[in-house]
Amino acid sequence: MLLEFFAVVTDSRRVGNPLSPAEAWREVRTYLDAFEVLYPDEGTFAQLGKLADQYQITRQTIFDALIVAMMIQYRIKGIYTDNREDFARFDGVEVLPWPSAGTKTSTAT
Repeated sequence: MLLEFFAVVTDSRRVGNPLSPAEAWREVRTYLDAFEVLYPDEGTFAQLGKLADQYQITRQTIFDALIVAMMIQYRIKGIYTDNREDFARFDGVEVLPWPSAGTKTSTAT
């Protein structure tokens, strides 16, 4: 979710060198131009309700669950994230290794 990306890269508590809002939005635009953007719909929220019940989702983890709901809906199996713990709890979601600085990744899931 690009809004989650924006929130993370502009938050000094989560990254060492946060981007300014303008810089972060330029990055968002880059992703919008480069990739197909998937949007939540009624089906997403139906899946999210199932996940919230199954995993007893509370507080901010609802946003991770929303990402998982969209992954299920669009048949996306893996996610690259530094937030391994929150996603590892979901069955059927492969938490892919976060690329370290200088590492190039060529496989898409």
